[in-house]
Amino acid sequence: MGQNSSRPKHTSKYSPKSGEVIENADAKRTASKSSKKTASPDVKILALDPFNVRATRPQFRILVIGKANAGKTTLLKKVCDSVDDPEIFSPSGEKIDPKVVEASHRRGEHDITNQLVFKSNPGYIFHDSRGFESGSVDEIKRVKMFIAEQAATNKLSDQLHAIWYCLPTDTNRPVTKADEDFFNTGVRGQVPLIAIFTKVDGLEDIAFTQLQDAGFNTNKALKKLAQKTQEMLADFRQRLKQTDYPPSEYLQLEDMRKTDTSCKELIKKTAATISDDALRMLFVSVQRNNISLSVRYALANAIDQTHIREITIWTLGYFGHVWEAYQEKVLTCEATLRKLCPIAFDLVAARAELISAICICTEQTFNEASTTPEKFCNAFSTALHVYRGSTLEHAIKEKIWALQWESYKDRYSFKDSELHKSMIEIVMSHPLRLNAST
Repeated sequence: MGQNSSRPKHTSKYSPKSGEVIENADAKRTASKSSKKTASPDVKILALDPFNVRATRPQFRILVIGKANAGKTTLLKKVCDSVDDPEIFSPSGEKIDPKVVEASHRRGEHDITNQLVFKSNPGYIFHDSRGFESGSVDEIKRVKMFIAEQAATNKLSDQLHAIWYCLPTDTNRPVTKADEDFFNTGVRGQVPLIAIFTKVDGLEDIAFTQLQDAGFNTNKALKKLAQKTQEMLADFRQRLKQTDYPPSEYLQLEDMRKTDTSCKELIKKTAATISDDALRMLFVSVQRNNISLSVRYALANAIDQTHIREITIWTLGYFGHVWEAYQEKVLTCEATLRKLCPIAFDLVAARAELISAICICTEQTFNEASTTPEKFCNAFSTALHVYRGSTLEHAIKEKIWALQWESYKDRYSFKDSELHKSMIEIVMSHPLRLNAST
């Protein structure tokens, strides 16, 4: 445990350069709401069109910052659902022998420009920074230079899209002076950053020891343990919030090596910090940990659309297995929907009904049919033909039209409203299963 404590224990693969790029977008990302100061103007991100973003098959690029014991590799394996280490590529896309990288690390050398890609989910590209020690000015400069270089291009595939900053809490000083120095500079520009407090189970050991040192017996210390741990985490967050450029969001994680741990909250919070709708669509479709997140954003962003193609684009785009040949899939599925699902687009409940049908049939092709990308359109058509006229569709329609749609104004007020949450619940609690009675 690292502490002298007797606390009882609680009973398809793409290389990094495979994607095409978007050249002619130049709008900048709006400043992060959490930033106290205006971020560096040279760190920008593109205003994107969802149809073109998906057509170019870019990967989502994340910089992971943290010391060697911060649990970074374990976290990334959990995110990508992998037991294997990532493949390593140079900036130009050439594969690097892991032994060469290990030898460099032993010499104290570290190349932040190397790209880490997991075979289990090649939709992500990760970059690793070894974190900052006291007085590590050079490392901060290297990170700042890397972020600026990624931002200097208008190519979506080369942009840095998010930063995960890992802070291990199983030590006496989870937030160091070097960490505070990082957050007191405009290093990250406007790239969203999630501060991840890792190894919280180790922090519990420290909290338990402190409670015992304060005179509490084992039973009382255990009763106060959760509160004490959260108080310590709140103190860590407060230290970061007081910096000039605080994180966009905060998250706590236990030991990710445990089978019952999940990274769904990390995925959810990362998606929430992305300001561009099309870029968020890319991230949500790349992640494979949380299908309800795909449903959530599909409903939120398609609900205002009044054309069947736009509804199809903004719904299908959030599902990862619709990635390849996206434009072709949209057009094919649109044709199928026109035949089977005529609706009055001026009625928001009717639009919600159509979005739900697309989500439910798409979820079926992923979870039950395990459809490959090239077979998606046929699988979707099969699912939709079964869904239309079924008792499942009838039950869903009844629930949708029973909602209080008179409270609906626009998609901005709809997102995360009770109406939105009810729609997510309806979709997620009514899966289509072709091997069962519908």
